[in-house]
Amino acid sequence: MTSRVEQALEKFFQSNLSPWPSDVIVAYSGGIDSHVLLHAMAQWMQRHAFPFSCQAIYIDHQLSPYAAAWAKHCQAICQSLNIDYGSFKVELNAQRGQSLEALARDARYQALQRQMRLNSLLLTGQHSDDQAETVLLQLFRGAGPQGLAAMPRHKKMGPGHLGRPLLGLTRAQLLDYARQYQLHWVEDESNQVLRFARNRVRQQILPLVHQHFKGVKHCLARSARLCAQSQQLLQDLAGLDYAKVATPDQQLYSAPLQALSRARQANLIRYWLQQHHLPCPTERKLNALLAQLTAREDAQPCIEWPGVTVRRFQGIWYATTKLACPSHYLPNVAPHWDLRQPLYLPNGQTLKAQLTQGTGLIQQAMPLRVGFRQGGERCKPAGYAHSRPLKKWLQDFKVPPWQRHSIPLLYYQHTLVAVVGYFICHGWQVNTAKQSGYMFYLEE
Repeated sequence: MTSRVEQALEKFFQSNLSPWPSDVIVAYSGGIDSHVLLHAMAQWMQRHAFPFSCQAIYIDHQLSPYAAAWAKHCQAICQSLNIDYGSFKVELNAQRGQSLEALARDARYQALQRQMRLNSLLLTGQHSDDQAETVLLQLFRGAGPQGLAAMPRHKKMGPGHLGRPLLGLTRAQLLDYARQYQLHWVEDESNQVLRFARNRVRQQILPLVHQHFKGVKHCLARSARLCAQSQQLLQDLAGLDYAKVATPDQQLYSAPLQALSRARQANLIRYWLQQHHLPCPTERKLNALLAQLTAREDAQPCIEWPGVTVRRFQGIWYATTKLACPSHYLPNVAPHWDLRQPLYLPNGQTLKAQLTQGTGLIQQAMPLRVGFRQGGERCKPAGYAHSRPLKKWLQDFKVPPWQRHSIPLLYYQHTLVAVVGYFICHGWQVNTAKQSGYMFYLEE
C-alpha cells in the first residue's frame, strides 16, 4: 500500500503538469521535508517510465559551519538513491533593515532558477504546516488577498514551473514517512533561532493558538485557498480593465482610469506594475498615487518608491524603473560601434542593430557613433520638409520629457542620421526595396 506522501506525488504528476516537464529538479537541503520529497520522487521514478531526468540541488547559503558536512550528506543520499546531484554556493550581503530570511530565500530561488531550462519543473518540500505559518506571517504584515493566498501548489517560474506536491500534507505525515523508510536527515540549527519570524510563529505562536483552536492549521490552509480564488478573480477583473485602459506600449490612459472606482483603480495599478515586473507600492504610496489621478490637466504629478517612478504626461501614466539621468551623465558611448555586437548603454538599456531589406538606415552611414542629447541638435526626419531642433521633434512625437535625454542618437562623423525608436534623418534612409539597411531597437 502506497503512503500518503507517494499518493500526493502521484496526484500532483497526474493533475498539474501540462506540458510534461523536460526535467525535474528537487530543491534538496538535507532536512526532513526535502529528504522525504526526494525519497518519494526516487520511489515514484522506479514505478514509472518517465521521459525526463531528475536532479537534486543543494544550495549553500554559507551561514552555517556545518554547511559543507550537509553538502556531503546530500551527495551521499543522492548516490544511494541513484539521483544526480549538484551543489551551489550563494553570497548573502544583508543590508541594515533587510530580513536575512527573505534574502536567503530569494538567493536560493535565484540560484535554483539558473539551473532550469525550458519546461523544467522545480519541486520543493513545503507542507501544510509551512502554509499555515506563511498565512499568519502575511496576516501580521497586513497583506491583502495575494499575500494571504500564501504558497501556490503550482506556478510558472522562469523558463519552467515550480511545484509543491506535499502542500496538502502535514509535518507529522512527513515524519511518519521518514520513520517508515528509516530516513536520515540533517537538522539545521538556525531553525531554533527565535529572532527569525518564522521560527517564532512555528515554535511559540502556532502551538499556543492550537491549544485554543484545534485544527487551526487546516483552517489557515483553507483560508489560503479561498484567498487564492479571490486573488484570481481580482487578476481576471484587472485583465479586463487593462485591455480597455492600456496604451499600445502598455502604459495607462488617464481618462478611462479615472472612470473606474477607486478599488478597481488600485487593483489595476497593481496589475499594471506586475506586467512591467516592477515592485508594488506600499498602501500609503498607492493612496498618494490614487489621489493624483485627478490632478489638473497641466500638472505633471510624480510618485516614487524604491525602484519605481510613476508620472503622467499628456493624458498617459508612465511607470519607469528609475529617474532618467541628466544628459551630462550620458556622454557619447561608442565612437565606432560594431553593429554585429549589442551595445550596452549607461542607462541600463541594450542597443541592437538588425540588417533588413528595403528599409532602415543606409549602410553607407558607417561607422556609427552613438551619443545622447547635449542640447542644440537639429535634424530633418525622412519625409518631412524642414529642419528643426531635435527638442521640437521630440515634443511633436509626444516623447515624455524624462525620456528625452536617454534616447540614443546615431551619428555618421558629425551628422545626426537617426534617432533610435523614432526616425531616420532625411537623406540617410533606404529608398528602394532592393537596398539593404539597418533597423535599431532597444531592450531593457
